[in-house]
Amino acid sequence: MTELIPQDLMDRWSAAETELRHAELNQRRPGFSDQLFELAARVQAAHRAMAEVYGQIAALPGLPRPLAAAAQSAETHHRSIAAGQHDQTTQTAVLPRGIRDDVATLWAYHQMGHQIRPVDVGIGLGSHDLGVATYAAQLWRQGTFPLIVFTGANAPTTKARFPRGEAVHYREHARSLGVPDEAILIETEATNTAENLTLTRALLAERGITPRSVMLISRPYQQRRAYATCRKIWPEVEVICGSLPLALDDYVASIGDVDRVVNMLVGDTQRIELYAQKGFAISQPMPEEVREAYQRLVARGYTTRLVA
Repeated sequence: MTELIPQDLMDRWSAAETELRHAELNQRRPGFSDQLFELAARVQAAHRAMAEVYGQIAALPGLPRPLAAAAQSAETHHRSIAAGQHDQTTQTAVLPRGIRDDVATLWAYHQMGHQIRPVDVGIGLGSHDLGVATYAAQLWRQGTFPLIVFTGANAPTTKARFPRGEAVHYREHARSLGVPDEAILIETEATNTAENLTLTRALLAERGITPRSVMLISRPYQQRRAYATCRKIWPEVEVICGSLPLALDDYVASIGDVDRVVNMLVGDTQRIELYAQKGFAISQPMPEEVREAYQRLVARGYTTRLVA
């Protein structure tokens, strides 16, 4: 396998593996209890570096399918640990049986089901989910769009993971997956979806770019809200939405935090009607089974992302 992989990638893999071993050994040594947070962060960073290297290996042209599949599996493994699982011994995040059907109902509702087709610009909406940048890079390589704009500053849920800002980290990740600098713009001030879109539109206009069509790339459960917001504040542009294609259970496992995913999903469901009422987005139909699933999850205490 090594002869198929460029030396610089092999060097990065070796450095990441060494750092991961050292970080894990330090985390297990006695006398470090007062530094557990810093050590956990170091372990996560090492897993993230391993995931990025494996992602680049999986994307190498001409790599035999079995090797590419193995690299993708390794990338998923390391990314799932980096995405909030502070301890490797933590079991894979699994939705409790008692809420799974309701979560699946909301999950399906937020998927727009748009057919992927060529557009003028791909817009990666900032969040805690690095899969946004992964999918944007994949679609760029496939020729879906010639230009990517990553947009996002920070939110309370992303400061620890993306200290330099969501858009900056997304750009770095896309670069690591082979997207050149000239194909990426970043917008680093937006703190909500409306600002993601208005500031991106202004950034493009400054460069003389007036897209007729865009693709919004987001967390899976942000698709419907992003679409409704775009149709309200940028009505002249044709918009499609998409997310890294993962099944619900795989997505929860990749994030590594059931409560975070469910709370975010419930919060986005509330915003569909609330933001339309406030004039922030166009109105979207909400089937009764979606409303009832939302209400049951709220009753179970998944309320941390609700707007007061």
